[in-house]
Amino acid sequence: LDCKIVTCALMALEKWLYEEIDAEHDIEQWLAQIMQRVESVAFAGLLIDVGKRQPKYFLGALRPLLGTSVFYLWDHQIHAERLQMNTGLAAWWNQPDELTALAREWHTAQHRRHLLSQVAAWLMLRSAEMQQYFTECAERWRGELGAADQPRGLQVLIEQLDRRNYKATSLDTGEVQIEFVPPAPMLRELESEQVKADDAIRLITFPIDCRRILDGEKRLPPDDLSDFWSTIQAIAKQAEDAEGYRSNGVAGGVAVLLRRHPEWLDADPARMAWCLSELRRIASEPHARREFDFPETVGDWGWDCFLAEAGVCLLAGNPGDQFARELVAIGVAAYHYGTTAKTMRLAYELRQQLGNDFERMQLLATRWSVVSRLLRDSEHYLGDLQRMQPFSEDSAAAEAKIAQLAAEWEKQRDERIRLLESFANGSTQLITLEEARATGTTEVERLASIRFPARSRPSAKKSHEPPRRKTRRADPGVDWEVLKAAFGWLDLSSTRSDGERRAVLDLGCSLLQLVLSTLQPSAELEDEDVGDDDEIDGLPGDFDGWVFGHVARSIAHARDDEEPESMWHLILSLGLHAHEWIERFFWEWFTVGVHTSASPEAFARRWSEMIEFALASPSWDPAATKSRHLDDVVFELLGYHFGLTSIANDNKYAPVLAKMIPVLDLAAQRWFEMPQVANGFARSLVEPAYDGLLCPGIRWL
Repeated sequence: LDCKIVTCALMALEKWLYEEIDAEHDIEQWLAQIMQRVESVAFAGLLIDVGKRQPKYFLGALRPLLGTSVFYLWDHQIHAERLQMNTGLAAWWNQPDELTALAREWHTAQHRRHLLSQVAAWLMLRSAEMQQYFTECAERWRGELGAADQPRGLQVLIEQLDRRNYKATSLDTGEVQIEFVPPAPMLRELESEQVKADDAIRLITFPIDCRRILDGEKRLPPDDLSDFWSTIQAIAKQAEDAEGYRSNGVAGGVAVLLRRHPEWLDADPARMAWCLSELRRIASEPHARREFDFPETVGDWGWDCFLAEAGVCLLAGNPGDQFARELVAIGVAAYHYGTTAKTMRLAYELRQQLGNDFERMQLLATRWSVVSRLLRDSEHYLGDLQRMQPFSEDSAAAEAKIAQLAAEWEKQRDERIRLLESFANGSTQLITLEEARATGTTEVERLASIRFPARSRPSAKKSHEPPRRKTRRADPGVDWEVLKAAFGWLDLSSTRSDGERRAVLDLGCSLLQLVLSTLQPSAELEDEDVGDDDEIDGLPGDFDGWVFGHVARSIAHARDDEEPESMWHLILSLGLHAHEWIERFFWEWFTVGVHTSASPEAFARRWSEMIEFALASPSWDPAATKSRHLDDVVFELLGYHFGLTSIANDNKYAPVLAKMIPVLDLAAQRWFEMPQVANGFARSLVEPAYDGLLCPGIRWL
C-alpha cells in the first residue's frame, strides 16, 4: 500500500476524532478499540497527538502510551523537527493559498507544540493515581537504562515524572508556581550540558539571524552592537567543526557589520583589523564539501556566501583592495548557485559605488557559466566511468577514458583559477552570451565525445525512416543555473537612469535570444522542411520560465520608445515546433506581466498588439498551417488559461476588454472554428470582466 495513502487515511482518522472532540462527543470507546486492535507505531503517533489535544484520555484508554519510554524520546525528536522545519508542509509549497493555509493550520496546531513529557508531568502533578502510575513506570524504566539508545534522555524522563523533584512557590498574586528541580548531581550535569547546547544552538541560529539582518528582515540597532560583537568573539573562540558552523557565524557577523554598520567598525581600527584577519583565515582554510552537498543546496547562511558579501562591501569602499577582489571573484564563481545569486544581488544594490567592477562581475559570471558547465559535465562523466570500471570488458580503454576526463576536469579547474585571478587583477575579458554559448557548445560536445566516442562518428541516415516528429533541443553550452543566479537582480522597475534601463533591456534580450537559439530545428532537419507536427522534444525548464518571467515584466514596464515589441516578436515568431515555449511565455504574461503593468489599460494595449501580430502572421493562420498545436497557443494568447483568473475574474478589466472588441472580433473570425479556443472563450464569457462582450460574444460563437 502506498505510504501516501496510509498517511492520508491516518490524517482522516485524526481529523474525525478532533471533530468528535469539538462536538463534545465521548471518543473513549473508539480510542479503546484502536488501542486493542492496531499494532502499527504510526497509530501511536496519531493517538499521542489526540491525547495532547484532550489530555483526559491519557487517564483512560491512552494510558499505556504514557508507560512506553521510547515514545517520549521519539516525541522529543519530532517536536524538534517541527520547531526547525515542519516537513509536513514541504509538499504544499506550490498549492493554492487556501489549501496551504489549511495545511499550515493542521501541522502547526497548538497541541502539537507540547512535549509528551510535559503533558505527562501535568497529569502527574494533578492526580495521585498518575503519580503512583509513573512511580511504577520509573521502576521498569530503570531496568531499561542499560540497553536504552538514549540513556541520558531516559534518566531525565524518570526524574521529570517523579513528584519529589517539584518545588511549589507561593506568588504575590496568590497563585502557586510549581517548577522542576532535578537532583543536585543531575542539575550540575544538566547545567554543563545546557552551556554546550546553548553554544551549539548559537552556532546554528546566529548565521540565520545574520542573514535576516543582511536581507533587511531584521534590524540590528546601534545599542545592540556591543552584544553582537561579543557574540562574534565568543563564536570565534569555539572549536571548528566539520560542518563549518564557526566559520558561518564569524563570517556572517563580519558581513553584517560591514554592510549595516561600517562606521562602527571604522571607529575602532582594531575591530576592522580583527574582522579582516578573520576573513582571511576563513578564506584560506580548507573547507571539505559536506556530504549530500550540491550546487543547488538551499541555504544562504554559509561562510562562502557571507565572505562574498563582505568582499562586495569592501570592494565598494576601495576598488583597489586586492583581497576584496579575490573574495568577490570567489563569490561570483562559487560552487553554490545561491552564493553567486547573493553576491550579484548585493553588487547590484551597490552598483553606483562599484562602478565598472559591477560590469566586470557580470563578465566573470558569463565566463563562469561555461566553465561551470564543463566542470560539472567532466565530473559527472568521470564518476560514471569510475563506477562502471569494475564491469568494463576493456579495462585499459576505460582507464584511458578516466585519465582523459580527469585531465579535462583539472583543465577546467585551472581555468576557474585563471578567471578568479583575472578579476582580481582587473583584467576580465569581454564576452557576450552568444560568444559564451558558441564556446560552450563546442567544448560540451568535445567532452561528450570522450565519454561516448560514437557521438563523434557520423551515422548513416536511414532513408526508410519516416520524418522526425520530435527534434532534440540544442545544447546551450552554459550552466543555466549560473546565469539565473548571476542575473537574478534584473528588474527594469528598479533602474535609476535611462542608461541602466537600456542595459537591463539589452541583457534581457540577450538572455531571451540564448533560450530561443536552443529551440531552432536541429541539424537533423536542416535540409528538410519542418513539418506541421514536428516539435521540440521536452518541456520548458526553470531557466526558460525565469527568462520569460523577466521578459513579461520588462514588456509591462517598458516605454514605447524602448521597443518592447522586439522581445515578444521573437517569441511569437518561433514557430509551432516550439509551441510549449510560446505557451510558457503566456503563462508568465498573464501572471507576472498582468500584475506588474502600470494599469489595465497599459496591459491591454500590449496584449492587443500581440494579438494583432499573431493575426498578421502566416504561422498563426489555420488556413496556412495544419498543426494540431495551433489551438493550444491561441488558447494561451487569448488568455483562456491563466488569464481566466487574472483578467476574466477581475471587474477592473471590464472596460478595457470592451475596448478590445474590434481586435477580438478579428480573433474570433480567425480562430473560433477551433473547438478548444471557442470553448475557452465561452468559459470566460460567464466571468465578470467579460460582461461587455456578451452580445458580440454570442454572435462570435
